[in-house]
Amino acid sequence: MVVQLEFMKAEVAQVEKDFTKVQFSPEMRELVTGAAQLLAQFLPISVLALKGFIAMAIRDAQLQAKLDMANFMQLPRETKIKLDKIMYDLLYEKLAKILVRPEQRKQLKEALEKGHEYGSKLTK
Repeated sequence: MVVQLEFMKAEVAQVEKDFTKVQFSPEMRELVTGAAQLLAQFLPISVLALKGFIAMAIRDAQLQAKLDMANFMQLPRETKIKLDKIMYDLLYEKLAKILVRPEQRKQLKEALEKGHEYGSKLTK
């Protein structure tokens, strides 16, 4: 029996609250919103919370790659692919930390991979 992923409610609520204070360029806001709406089809978590977690993953990816994501769409394809992988890995780590049952990490990874694959097909 597969049990639905469950995230710690207090942490999800905090990320939702924090995200309402984040400022993005219209282009970046559109990317974050699109990614959150896509992943919400695969994860039992609100779009608002996903926006917050994606925003944190973007911030951390920028620091890790030493790149400004403000012009993400203008970056070379190889750079976008590299950043995309970094962001998904960071997103996984952030979401894995707030799982109610840590043994569901594999299920979380599978859900994110399905969402990522689906999103990749849409953008080709």
